Amino acid sequence: MATEQNRKDFAASIEATLLEQARRNELVIAHLRALCLVVFFVVDLSTWLAPGKLGFAASLRLPLMSGVAGVVAVYLVLRLRRGWYQPWLRLAMPLLDAAFIGAALLNAKSTLGLEVFRSTGSLTTVALLAALLAVSGAFRLSRLSVAVTTTLAVGIYVGVAHDLLPLTRAFGLQVGLLAAMGGLGVGITALVERSLRSEIGRQTLARFLPRRVVDAAHEDPLALLAQPRVVPASVLVSDLRGFTAWAEDRSPADVLQFLDRIQGTLAEAVEREGGTVDKFMGDGMLATFGALEPLADHADRAVRAAAAMQRALGILNGERRLAGEAPIRIGVGVHSGPVVAGCLGSSGRLEFTVLGDTVNTASRLEALTKERGVTLLVSAETLRQCQADHGLQPLDAAQLRGRREPLAVWGGPSEAA
Repeated sequence: MATEQNRKDFAASIEATLLEQARRNELVIAHLRALCLVVFFVVDLSTWLAPGKLGFAASLRLPLMSGVAGVVAVYLVLRLRRGWYQPWLRLAMPLLDAAFIGAALLNAKSTLGLEVFRSTGSLTTVALLAALLAVSGAFRLSRLSVAVTTTLAVGIYVGVAHDLLPLTRAFGLQVGLLAAMGGLGVGITALVERSLRSEIGRQTLARFLPRRVVDAAHEDPLALLAQPRVVPASVLVSDLRGFTAWAEDRSPADVLQFLDRIQGTLAEAVEREGGTVDKFMGDGMLATFGALEPLADHADRAVRAAAAMQRALGILNGERRLAGEAPIRIGVGVHSGPVVAGCLGSSGRLEFTVLGDTVNTASRLEALTKERGVTLLVSAETLRQCQADHGLQPLDAAQLRGRREPLAVWGGPSEAA
C-alpha cells in the first residue's frame, strides 16, 4: 500500500534527520575533544621533559595517555566528517570520555600528590572537565545520554575532589551545580528535538499543502490570515476519463493506490514547470501558475505542464499495455486571467485555494475536451499571453455555461492519438 509506505517513509525521514543532526553535534564535540587532548598532550609532555622548572618529577604515563587519546580523537573527527555515525555512539562516547577524564585525573593526582595537585589549580580543571562532560549529553539529542553524562560528571568530580575539599556546604553546592547543568542539558535536548520535529513537520506538511504556502506560514504564521488578493495567473484543471466506471469494481485500497501513482506523476509535471497543485479532487486536479508568486511566463508554463502531463501519461500507458491493462485517458483545460488567492475557512480549519471566473472557465474547458474529442483545450487568452508557439490547433469557439460570449479555444492531440 502506498499509504503505508508513506508512513514508513515519514518515520524514516524523522529518524534520519535526528541522527544526522546528532552526527553534526557529535562532530562539534569531537573537534573540542581533539583540541583539548592536543593541549593536554603538550602540557603533559612539557611537564615530563622539564620537571625541574615545576619543582616535581612527572610520569611518562601522562603524555603517553593523552597522546594516545589524542590520536583516537583525531581519528573520530575524520570518521565523523566523512558521514559515519551510529546511534550507539550517543552512549559509547560519553563512557569513553568519562573513562579517559577519570583515568587522567586520578593518574595526575597520584603522580603529583595531593598538595601539588591542589596548588597547580588542577581542581579547577576537574570542575571544568566535569561540567563539559555534563553538558555534552544535550548535544546528542538523547535524554538518556544527558542522564549518563551528568551521572558520570558528578561521579568524576566526587571521586577526584572528595579528598581535596572538605565535605562542606560549598562542596555540596558544586555537586549540585553539576547536576543542575545536567538538568539544563535535558531542557536543551527537548528544545532541539522540538525544533527539529517542527522542521520535519513543515517538510511533511509541504507534501499536502502548496510548499510556498507552508514556507510563508513558517516565516510569518499571520500571513495565512491575510486578506485574499487578486493576481494574474494561469489555471490548469485535469480529469481522468472513465475513472468512475473503472473504480466501480475495485476496492477502495486499489483505487487509492492507482490514484496515488497517477496523480503523483501528473503533479510532478506541474511542479517541474513552477506550478502549484492547489488540490486533488478525486481523479481531478487543480493547479495554478503565478497565484502564489509572480510568474511573468505563467501562461507558457501552464501549457508546457499540460504537454508534460500528456507525455508522462504516455509512458504510463506504455507500461499498462505491456501488462495487458487499458490505457488511461485524460482531459486538461487551461485558462489565464485574474484569480482570487487566499486562505478560506474558520480558525479551526483553513484551506488555501484560488477562486474566480478564471478557475471556472478552466474547469469547463476540461469538461469540454471529452465532447470535442481532444485531450487538451487552451483558451485564446492563454495563448495570447504565451511567448512561444506550442503547436496547438484552433478549434470552433466554445459556448461555455455562465459566459455570454463564445470563447475562442485551441486544442491539443485528439483522444484517438
